[in-house]
Amino acid sequence: MATPAPLAVFAQLSLLTAAGDNITVMATDTVITVTLPRLRWRPLALGPLADRNQRLYLLVNLHEGLRRADLTVQFQVRQRVVAQLRPQSQPTLVSRLLGLGAVEVRLVGCLLALLRW
Repeated sequence: MATPAPLAVFAQLSLLTAAGDNITVMATDTVITVTLPRLRWRPLALGPLADRNQRLYLLVNLHEGLRRADLTVQFQVRQRVVAQLRPQSQPTLVSRLLGLGAVEVRLVGCLLALLRW
């Protein structure tokens, strides 16, 4: 018998940004999926994510929490996974260049989301 995950979550949440964009958050068992209306880097330039060191600090803490709870966060744009952070994620060249810690950036997913395929 498989060992159950330390934490299983089930939720559905819809958020509306100040710009009128709808963001949905769905959690099923051990995967939390954040669906964004479009691929944008502008939010990284604002607030606590603007400073690279602070962004890395926040992402390291998030990653540790996900590791302890055995949860995965996926980011989708136009039904494509563009990035994810899993308990076993390791920094890649792209995530290091962008200052995203162990976030796994999926270049093909990003390209397809940008091209609206």
